Amino acid sequence: MIINRNVINIIPKGKTTVTTNILLIEDSYTQALRARLELERHGYEVRIATTGSSGIHMARAHLPGAVILDLELPHICGHDVCRLLKADQLTRSIPVIMLTSQSDEESRRRSNLVGAIAHVVKGNQAIDTIVGMLRNPQLLQRNKAGQAVFGTYA
Repeated sequence: MIINRNVINIIPKGKTTVTTNILLIEDSYTQALRARLELERHGYEVRIATTGSSGIHMARAHLPGAVILDLELPHICGHDVCRLLKADQLTRSIPVIMLTSQSDEESRRRSNLVGAIAHVVKGNQAIDTIVGMLRNPQLLQRNKAGQAVFGTYA
């Protein structure tokens, strides 16, 4: 594990096949590590950014297969990060899944408006729900085509 200020770069050990690369933007070290372990268990390679700005930089540099994005980040909120990713020609086709403790209707509505494909409320089954989405080729193809695919999962 390499820790570099605002970016934690983690590549799973012992995995020979990686289905896709995931960028997890999460400022809580504990929650990031927990999510990383669950995603690795499903065969994903995970890079972690701990701020929105470092997440945007990493998305542009590595073009992950998907971004899992917390809403409550320091300096710039997850909705603004998603909006910036979707406004950028280089990153707009990357599926963004909001993973948050916020379950209110306004947060869900904003997640949809900024271009996230889903708003997943943190909990015991959240990562399994996200993995199900990532394994759904129709969902990912509709996102790449710019078609609305938004859903809320609690």
